[in-house]
Amino acid sequence: FETYVLEFLIFFKLGHMILEIVLEDLVRDALMVAPFSVVMQIVEMTVTMGASDFLDFVSSYIVELGLMLLERVVFEPLTMHVLMMWPKWRLIIYRKFCASRRRKMTRDERAREMAEWKKVNEHIAMESDGVEPLLGSISTYAC
Repeated sequence: FETYVLEFLIFFKLGHMILEIVLEDLVRDALMVAPFSVVMQIVEMTVTMGASDFLDFVSSYIVELGLMLLERVVFEPLTMHVLMMWPKWRLIIYRKFCASRRRKMTRDERAREMAEWKKVNEHIAMESDGVEPLLGSISTYAC
């Protein structure tokens, strides 16, 4: 274990990011995911403490700090934006690649498609406004 501290640290950090995304999708509440996030961070710090000497400890701590900065500044906002916008992008891709089918649509089918488009845009607007994004960013930086 002490030989591969950096590798374990990187895999735990990747697992932490994936587990947090899955838990937020399952639970749908940022405050319910926070205890799991704290436990994962304690495990990551314990992995850092498992270094064989001081030089390995310092290097693993610097790697952990760099990964944390990358996660909080780049990966977390990017994944949240992609997950929020994916239904809209899926409809855009569907419209783009099924253009021949769209020409043969009836008026009711077009109305259903427009209603779905409006519903997706309303969901994105509702998800990006309010308290939930603020709670998500606070829980990201606090934990």
